[in-house]
Amino acid sequence: MTCLKLDEDEHEHLRAPAARAARYAPEAPHAPSRTVRPQLKLLLETLRPNPAYITSRTLDVLAANPGATALYAGLDEWPAAQRNIRRFLFLHPAARDIYADWDNQIRGCVARLRALVGTDPDPGCSG
Repeated sequence: MTCLKLDEDEHEHLRAPAARAARYAPEAPHAPSRTVRPQLKLLLETLRPNPAYITSRTLDVLAANPGATALYAGLDEWPAAQRNIRRFLFLHPAARDIYADWDNQIRGCVARLRALVGTDPDPGCSG
């Protein structure tokens, strides 16, 4: 390390902690569960006929009652792994009709995703 003008001992002093840290790198986090507890599913049913759904932090739809599937028409036709409110807002033609303030919803969705990526650069987002 001639640029820092370190002798061999000083150079080793810098390298040793980095080498130890590399050996003890944390495991990659496990993907969050997509399982919804039975109590929450029951809560969705008790809210009928009002639309209610449960999402992950990345807005994946994990469970929904009939009111929600009626409100988000067509969402239940997508494969389960693609049922996402963010995806719906951007891609589904009915989204502009559902939300009178669609532009604000889109801005809020983008802000939420930016905040999520700021705290977890790889949140496992689908979409």
